[in-house]
Amino acid sequence: MVAVFGQRPGTSFDFTGMSQLQRRDGTTTIVPSAYWKSLEGLDLFSLYRQLATSTSLTLVNASDDEVIGKANFDPLIGQIEFVTQKANHDFTGSGRPIVASLVKDLLR
Repeated sequence: MVAVFGQRPGTSFDFTGMSQLQRRDGTTTIVPSAYWKSLEGLDLFSLYRQLATSTSLTLVNASDDEVIGKANFDPLIGQIEFVTQKANHDFTGSGRPIVASLVKDLLR
């Protein structure tokens, strides 16, 4: 997030106070220091594994995610199902109806 938002004019980071993240739509998101602290020591793979023990878990990955970038989920192979969809972070454009249909099917 720091790399992506840091390139946008108007963005400022203050990890002990309030950060301001300039969004693509021209709005600004205010992020308190508590958010950054909540990320410290966070092990997403462990959380995904834990969730997968109590439910069927499918991760839908956007192949052209400009916020997260190319994510490596290899440590979770065999533990959760993966679907990669050609789309951006927000699944806008042609990727949206495809992912909406996928989620609808998964929820049935």
